[in-house]
Amino acid sequence: MLFKVCILFCIVILTACSPTKVEDNAPPLSNQQQEYLKHFEVALKSTSEGDFITYNMVQQFYALRSSQPCWTTSLYPNKSAEELVLMLENAMAYGLDTTHYVPTLLRTLMLELNDTTSSKKRFDLATQFDLEATNACFLFMSHLKQGTYSKNDTAFYLWRPEALEINLPQALSDAIDADNFKAQLLAVQPNITQYHLIQQGLEKYLQEATLSDVKYSIPNPKEDSVKCYRKAKQVLVEYGFVPDSLASVDTIFTAALKNFQRLNGLSADGKIGKNTRKALQLSNYERYQQAVVNLQRLRWEEDSLSGDYLYVSIPTYQLKIIENDSVKRIHKVMVGAPWTKTPTFSSEVSYFITYPFWHVPYSIATKEILPALQKDSNYLSKKNYTVLDRNRKPVDAASVNWSEVGTGNFKYKFRQGRGRSNSLGIVKIIFPNEHNVYLHDTPSKYLFKREVRAYSHGCMRLQDPLDLAAYLLERQNTEFTADSLDTLIVHRRNKRFDLEHKLPIHIRYITCDVDSSANIVFFQDIYKQDAELKSAMFMREEQEESTTD
Repeated sequence: MLFKVCILFCIVILTACSPTKVEDNAPPLSNQQQEYLKHFEVALKSTSEGDFITYNMVQQFYALRSSQPCWTTSLYPNKSAEELVLMLENAMAYGLDTTHYVPTLLRTLMLELNDTTSSKKRFDLATQFDLEATNACFLFMSHLKQGTYSKNDTAFYLWRPEALEINLPQALSDAIDADNFKAQLLAVQPNITQYHLIQQGLEKYLQEATLSDVKYSIPNPKEDSVKCYRKAKQVLVEYGFVPDSLASVDTIFTAALKNFQRLNGLSADGKIGKNTRKALQLSNYERYQQAVVNLQRLRWEEDSLSGDYLYVSIPTYQLKIIENDSVKRIHKVMVGAPWTKTPTFSSEVSYFITYPFWHVPYSIATKEILPALQKDSNYLSKKNYTVLDRNRKPVDAASVNWSEVGTGNFKYKFRQGRGRSNSLGIVKIIFPNEHNVYLHDTPSKYLFKREVRAYSHGCMRLQDPLDLAAYLLERQNTEFTADSLDTLIVHRRNKRFDLEHKLPIHIRYITCDVDSSANIVFFQDIYKQDAELKSAMFMREEQEESTTD
């Protein structure tokens, strides 16, 4: 199977063999240049909508530039041209399909311009290069901004200017006039910290990883541990985690395996369990695809995700406190199970409650608590539940014949009393939303030690919730402090804290992150939401997967 990376490799080799001459300061060719400018203006006027997919913007752009060519100086490719073509050749680092931007054609035209002495041919080559480069640049900028797939039905589009919230002709003109062309051009990307971290992590990944679609079958260690670890060593050698000559050294192999686990969002224990085995059987190309679909998701963002906010990434099981676009602190979280998924949305943290009651949702009350109560009449008292009627007035549980109660005639509510055994723990953090989910403490703290933490009914269970509550108080103009919060907890007081300065919270489904060394980290697609988008973005002719036994 041939991949776009092979195309890039060929481009790099071609470039290395025939370096491009870039002359911003070449001596002016006065008469020839004047003739060329006339030639270019005539050629520009003679173009039609069928010549370029971005035709209207091409015309607008050159109108801003007084119909002057912008990618050549004295008929030689200039510095901006070289920077543009390098970016297009490296489009995979931005999660984009390099072939959309014809970098091979542009590189060939640049080489021919440097080798041609005929004025007529140089005029034609320079004109073609300028127009093709502008068209490719608009496509590239559009895809950097909005991606190449629609959000609702994952339909592919190559050019959708009506969805852009930016004047691309003006943006490109400003970039060409700027001191730092590349930085100015890339500024069209989403202004989202997570996006930039993943994009830079992907760029580093492409530089260091061997991008192959080859997949390895890892035997179950419970059936044949020797063969399992032998195959795992082969995989780590192929993926560049350990040199072949050192893979047989147990301590070095274990260190390499731990590093692999860390970069795949797993507990670094040096053992091949279920999740590590699954990660070893993924190809590096599949990991590349995973990063690409997440960059696409982040390009769909409508919220600014800037300044100070809370950010929950469901597949990473983390809540991050972001201040001025930098991560201040990270909390572990548990999220909804695959059958009771945590939803994605944005809101604002408006208050929190210490020692809360838990008013059990109807679905949990009828599907879980009622069956348990019918099996054990003491279940409610064991779990500290009170029965309420629809007006929230207490009902004597013993007065109800629970064997005759079902979902069709269930007219009660269950409320769990306050305390550390309460399913919400000792603090609940509220942000208004239609899904009725929130952050809360949990008595099942041992689950935070697990690498996969998808157990809840949709709400997010938070490790060290009092630390987050104290942080929320610190942002307020209030007489309450972290110390007064501790006092309430010691005395088991129920209190609601309304926040004057609400804090935005964004809950997202992003299966990639980066570590402190800017390495991209891949997490399991626990809700299988990557699959549809990945299929749409990387659709190919049906063929057998290449699996090495």
